Amino acid sequence: MEGIIQEINPQYCLVGLLDHKKIGYWEKSEWLPDDTPQLGQSRRFLVKEVKKAGPWPIILTRREEKFLRQLLEIEIPEIAQKKITIQAILRLPGKISKVVVRSLEPLPNLLGVCIGKEGKRIQNVVQEMSPEKIELVEWQESKDKMLIKLLVPLSEKEISILQSPNHKNKIVVVPTQKKSLVLAYEGKLFRLIENYLNLPVRIQIRTPEEINQIGKR
Repeated sequence: MEGIIQEINPQYCLVGLLDHKKIGYWEKSEWLPDDTPQLGQSRRFLVKEVKKAGPWPIILTRREEKFLRQLLEIEIPEIAQKKITIQAILRLPGKISKVVVRSLEPLPNLLGVCIGKEGKRIQNVVQEMSPEKIELVEWQESKDKMLIKLLVPLSEKEISILQSPNHKNKIVVVPTQKKSLVLAYEGKLFRLIENYLNLPVRIQIRTPEEINQIGKR
């Protein structure tokens, strides 16, 4: 639901909820990194809990994955209509979310439907979640193809996948100038990808130069 921040305290905010004309309690632990609340700011929230007692029984969140899921359902009606399903959300709250979508009906342009005309649908989500980055990824049956899709903003032509000689790592070869982009978020995103794909090995990022050096040893 939508609300306006009415009071900011060191450990919480009080939010005027427009739908029910009540006050919601937004605890600091539910704030996202780099998302500092501002007085009078209009935001959307998920009701996390309604307590039976206390001065502020309506507990709000923007941090839980369900908040992003419901936001996507609102902005992309085909998700609510079960024509498109969200297979997974690989999320580092406040930093980045990779939303894996899959069409349950024949769609010529799945990502185009999600993005909307002139990008309006996804822009609404991005603006609400800012500064968190939202990236849509089309589901692939092949784990290697899915891995490549999850490594955007690189194109598929820029990536190749190798198996390490000891079979303990999956080596992803990327252009030297793009390596820093892939290694953002200190490897935490790779752990999410490994868990989602149920990989029995770890992902390693290498450049062609590094692969050549390994081959010379």
